[in-house]
Amino acid sequence: MMYVSPRSALLILLCLLSACGGGGGGGGVSTSVGSSTAGEIPPYEYAPPEDILDGWQVGDLDDQQFDVGRITRMVDGMLRGDIEGIDAIAMARRGQLVLVERFARELDQFDRWIGNRDPERHVLHSASKSFTSVLIGIALDQGYFGGTEVAYLPLFDYPAYDNYDGRKANITLDDVLTMRLGIQWDEWSEPYTSSRNDLVALTQQNQDWTKALLDLPMATQPGTAYVYNTAATNSLCDALDEVTGMTTDEFSERFLFEPLQMRNAEWDNTPTGHCVGGSGLFLTARDMAKMGQVFLDDGQWVGQQIVSEEWVARSVAPAAAFNGEFANAYGYQWWLGEFREGARTYPFYYASGYGGQFLVVIEELELVIAIFAQNYENGRFSLPLHVIEDEIIPSVLDR
Repeated sequence: MMYVSPRSALLILLCLLSACGGGGGGGGVSTSVGSSTAGEIPPYEYAPPEDILDGWQVGDLDDQQFDVGRITRMVDGMLRGDIEGIDAIAMARRGQLVLVERFARELDQFDRWIGNRDPERHVLHSASKSFTSVLIGIALDQGYFGGTEVAYLPLFDYPAYDNYDGRKANITLDDVLTMRLGIQWDEWSEPYTSSRNDLVALTQQNQDWTKALLDLPMATQPGTAYVYNTAATNSLCDALDEVTGMTTDEFSERFLFEPLQMRNAEWDNTPTGHCVGGSGLFLTARDMAKMGQVFLDDGQWVGQQIVSEEWVARSVAPAAAFNGEFANAYGYQWWLGEFREGARTYPFYYASGYGGQFLVVIEELELVIAIFAQNYENGRFSLPLHVIEDEIIPSVLDR
């Protein structure tokens, strides 16, 4: 009988999702927009984030030289649903957290992946990939793996691989991090609601997702062609487990979540008990923004080196060219792009997830933004990036 995990079954039900909105002000949560008329929602009033002793230095929009009126109008639009499908936003500038707002939402199919009952905690979907890359960097800093050029297949204890040819032996850890494995793969031509999608097919038909991936035929020489591959990122967690002797849950808790005071982080797991590194991390927006600040501060959080400065630089250096709406390159599981405001451009790097989950770092403005959304099937996936370009960047008064 074909194995179908509960998680895989959910993937093919995505087309049945119903969106639900809501809003809040000053860090609170209001009645869902879906159950209220616009006249019943009070105007949003800005208040600085609460200091909850989680490592963030809390600040004020005005102190960090934002146009407070413009940001207030933007958040009010999220509250009322005029800016569609936003679940939460957190923003920091120059190391100070200046905005945290969570909008009322209903728990959905994705929350059932981990039995989540906390609406503040949200699935990152593919933005999880950037966090998995950080874990690989931490492991490399500690002497595991031996370098990114290490051969990938020998990291696992599989006796043999199907469809073997000599090119498989040439796959390196670097190739997996940059999604240039050379394995025959396509998860973008078919929707994630289709069993013809390679990712859906792999997770529906197999329990050991890493073995199934590495058993596939080769299409190109490793290191030569970029092909987006969520299963490859999932396999990085398996590799991390193998080389460290810890589960990714244990490793991330000890070396990432605890140092960053992420008190509510949790991973979804594969049928074989490994973390779903490609799409299965759940965080709050406030905690998600911490990773952006770590990268902005060359790998440090509150004076502690979380991951090396070298790894941060390598992660956001272009490894593969890309031609997307905002993205122009891909690094170590991070996207690179440019925002435009008039004649000016602002390079940025970001983590990106299905439905509109984004962590954005704009180094020139010393700005970190985390946004959660529920724009799964309405064509509005990139809306948060447009909001940043059209509303947040113009609101920064001191360049």
